[in-house]
Amino acid sequence: MNNAQINFVVVGALLCVVTVGAWWMFFRTDLIVGEQLALNYCGSCHALRPGDPPRSGPTLWRVAGRRAGGLKGYDYSPAFRLQVSEAGFIWDRPRLEAFIENPQSVLQATNMTQTSKGHPLTFDGVNDRRFRNDLTAFLLQLGHPPQTP
Repeated sequence: MNNAQINFVVVGALLCVVTVGAWWMFFRTDLIVGEQLALNYCGSCHALRPGDPPRSGPTLWRVAGRRAGGLKGYDYSPAFRLQVSEAGFIWDRPRLEAFIENPQSVLQATNMTQTSKGHPLTFDGVNDRRFRNDLTAFLLQLGHPPQTP
C-alpha cells in the first residue's frame, strides 16, 4: 500500500467518525435524558407514572395518541376544551414537539404559560432541539411498549 492509499483510508475513516459523531449529536434521542427533563420540566405539575399522586395538570402517562382534553376526571378549562375540540387535537410526535418548543403557539388556551388555576410554575418551552427530541421521545414511549426497528 502506498502513501496515497493510506491517506485515502485514513481520511475515509475520519470522515466516518465525524459523520457518526455529528449524527449522534444532532439526531439521537436519549430516554434517560428525556426522563430527567420530564421530571424537571413536567413533574411538578403532571404525574408521569400511574402510581404518582395527582398534580395540578393532567397525567402524562400514555399521553401519546391521547385526544387533548380527553382525560377523564381532569377539569380542563372551557377555552381549552373549545380549542382542542374544533381541531380534533391528538397528541402525536409533531404536536408534542411543537408544544414542547412553544406551548403558546400550539394551544393558546393552555394554563401552562400562566400561573392561574393553581399552577405553581409556568412552562415557556424548551429551546435546545436535542433536549426537545429527548423529552418528546420519552413522552411518546411513556406507558407504551417500546417500538422495535
